[in-house]
Amino acid sequence: VAAALAAAAAGLALPLLAAGGLPEPAIDSSSLNPLLQRIDRLSFSTGTLQGRLAAWQAGLEGFAARPLLGWGPDNFAVVLGRYAAAAGDSTIAYVVYAHSKIVEEAATKGLAGLATYLAVWAAALAVIARAGRRADSGEQALVLFTGAALVGAGAQIQTLFDHSASSLQYALLFGFVVHLEIRQRAARRPAGPRRQRAPAPPAPWRRYAGAGTRAALALGVVALAGAGLTANRAIYSGAVALKDSYAAEHYPAAVERAIAAFPPLANLPRRLWFLSLANHWQELHARDPAAAREILARADVEASAAVAAEPENWLIGQALALMYRAAASTEPEYRAKAERFFRQSLELAPHRDRFAA
Repeated sequence: VAAALAAAAAGLALPLLAAGGLPEPAIDSSSLNPLLQRIDRLSFSTGTLQGRLAAWQAGLEGFAARPLLGWGPDNFAVVLGRYAAAAGDSTIAYVVYAHSKIVEEAATKGLAGLATYLAVWAAALAVIARAGRRADSGEQALVLFTGAALVGAGAQIQTLFDHSASSLQYALLFGFVVHLEIRQRAARRPAGPRRQRAPAPPAPWRRYAGAGTRAALALGVVALAGAGLTANRAIYSGAVALKDSYAAEHYPAAVERAIAAFPPLANLPRRLWFLSLANHWQELHARDPAAAREILARADVEASAAVAAEPENWLIGQALALMYRAAASTEPEYRAKAERFFRQSLELAPHRDRFAA
């Protein structure tokens, strides 16, 4: 594990050293593969790095403001709006993740979430260390390789955010760690059966109570599995409907299906709908004014639901301000709403005035 940690540290340090002071390479970066191009162009002045630094600073300030329980899971956009300074590249306006798992856990889940996150990683590395010491030479290489991969994945997520590929990677690596732990526990059990006194037969009421408890637990497990399957199916249906909304013939009915499919995640399709109307209002209105007004009225119904679902999310106010401001160019009655949501978004994100409208 120590070797894996050293390798991961070296892997992080070399690109930073290259960006900070090594001489300019005398090669054409266009001839490199995408990974080497990214390393070749790495600099402390790039917008992506400046955006990460601003996000990390905002996350630490948000953690200091609410250190125990944080701002709530998946609420880093709220933290960013409140605490990110206006300085830096404009790409910071579109960052909704911390690009550092430790910073995001601290800001959104506080000390409780951060301690849990670090404890899981510490336990996994401890399992790897024990298994590496006890494994034979043939298996030791696999265990150490898994430990190095786990350390590398943990280091990588400190500059990125969770996505489908990294989630699958974590599931596979932690699944192997769980397998190692189960096997180690089995090896520590005594080889022979231990002699025990025969227990006294339980009272009849206890037998019935035990059977009832087991039945209740079994029903609870089945109900939980069914609820999870139903929720995942609804989320998938909503994602498919949202993808279909990009086809003109399915818009906006597909967006409304995405909103109705799984209400807890409805604000993503809502916000994309608002932004789409802001970007294409002139085109829609020029093609068919009556149809454009009908689509706007349907989106207007979702505006209050979006704000009620996430009252502190400045991105919702920003999207509504943009939508209503675009609509006000042909429908002046929406100008007041545009200014109201613009002011609300600035109250929640005082440094985002360059991007809010």
